[in-house]
Order: sequence, then C-alpha cells, then structure tokens
Amino acid sequence: MKNKVTFKPNTRSAVVRIAIAATCLTFVTAFTSFTVFWRSTASTSNSSLEVASTLVPVPAFTPALTEAQYETGFQREVAPFVVSHGQVKVFTGEAGIKISTVSYVNPDAKGTIVIAEGYGESARKYSEMAYDLFRNGYSVYLYDHRGQGDSGRFLADSQKADIDHFEFLVSDLKTFVDKFVPKRTPDLPRYLIAHSLGGAVGALYLETYHDDFDAAVLSCPMLAINFGQPEWMIESEAAALTLLGRSEQYAPTAGPRDPITATNTVSHSPVRYLHNEEILVEHPDVFVAGET
Repeated sequence: MKNKVTFKPNTRSAVVRIAIAATCLTFVTAFTSFTVFWRSTASTSNSSLEVASTLVPVPAFTPALTEAQYETGFQREVAPFVVSHGQVKVFTGEAGIKISTVSYVNPDAKGTIVIAEGYGESARKYSEMAYDLFRNGYSVYLYDHRGQGDSGRFLADSQKADIDHFEFLVSDLKTFVDKFVPKRTPDLPRYLIAHSLGGAVGALYLETYHDDFDAAVLSCPMLAINFGQPEWMIESEAAALTLLGRSEQYAPTAGPRDPITATNTVSHSPVRYLHNEEILVEHPDVFVAGET
C-alpha cells in the first residue's frame, strides 16, 4: 500500500499531493470510483503531482437527518433554509451559455466551499448538503454545468446530454470562482468538493489554477470511462455516427429515462434517492436522461 507514482504537471509553483482512498477502488456503473483528497502546499523546487495509494482515515459523518426523519425533516428544516438563504444568480459562460448558480452565504463563515456536481445533476440535489455545511460554519457555492440542471442547453430536447467543448466546463468553473466566491485568505480558506463529472473538471482546474483552493475532495472523479471496448473503436464509432447525421441522437447505449420508474442499486439512502427523483419529476427542465 506504499506504491507511489509521480507525474509531471504543467505547473511550477506548487506541489500537489493527492491521497487516494484505496478502500473505495470499486466500479460503479461505467466509471472507476474512488475518492481523491488534495491539498495545496507551499512552493518548492520539486514540482510534481504525487499520487499515493494509501488508506486514508476519514472521520465519520452524521447527517443532519436520519433515514426515519428525512421526509418530514427535509420539509421542516432544509426546504425553508433553501428559500431563506439561497441566492440564485446567472452568469454568461463561454460561447454565451447561461450558467445557473446558487450561493448560501454564512455571515460567520470559517471557510468557503465550492461544489462541482456530477453528470446529469443540478444544485437542487445538493440542498441538504449545503444545509449541513452551512450549519457547520461554511458558506456554500454551487453552480450547474453547461448542458444540465438550470444552465443553458444545446439541443431542443433538454433530456439529451450534449456539450460543445469539454474545456469550457473548466472555464465556467473559473469564471464562477472569480466572480462569486470570496478570495481565499488565512482566515477564510477555500475548498472544493467535486463529484464524478465535477471531479474531472476539478482535476483539470487544479492542474492550471492550483492556488485557487486550499484543499479539495474529488468524489468518484470521472478520470476514465470503462467503455468495454478500445478507446480508438469508440472514437471511430462516434465519428461515423456523426458523419451519418446522428450527432444529436442518443448514443447507442443511451436513451430517454423516466424518473418515476428509475431504479438505483448502489445508493445507501433510498429515501434521498427517491427525493431526488421527485425533484426531476417536479422540475423536468433540469432532467438529463442520456448522452448523445
């Protein structure tokens, strides 16, 4: 468990140390699932990105609401918090796409936390998490990636996931951080929590803007996709389908999905999963079914 791999990133000003929680090295759907913990360190002449395959102790987390309390507790505690504290704003991202954001500003914040959501998610899904973090003394800043949530879409059928340029996802995060999130100071550190697609965006972001955050947690970062076929074959198939005029149609393995009948075999909290599906039914405009 002490094997280490050193990479050479495109940076000269900081050492980025990442510890991978080895106990989380599992496969969930098509994505390699693990958690990455990142902390910014002082400048050093040995500029490297060090990945340590080691067991990282994580303190137990007690949610504000238990499973039994959730249905009534969410309406009693979380929902009023979202209405009273949530500040919804929109900015224009790359190529004129509107990016939706929501902030929960704690006047007595001991730090700020930026959340980069996963594929097909929206800030609405993270209301309880924002509530918990706020109660623990943090200001929380969320945004929806282009092409999902309440942000601008690219196709008439909003259920179809599509993207113009992947690097624009990183640019949007940078604009969001610079425009809405307080600058990091010794008294007000800045953290990033990024999940799945957000983890991929966060990793690319930290490669370039490594001084923007004091630390980061990348949950199940989408660093690679298990297609079950060689990458060159997938790229060839995608190119062929595009030439045939099918670039805006669902990918062969994707398609429309009904939130009401959807099932999930990996969630540890059925009530929270069902609650999120209810959000998609109530707000179908934020729903993403499958990729093109």
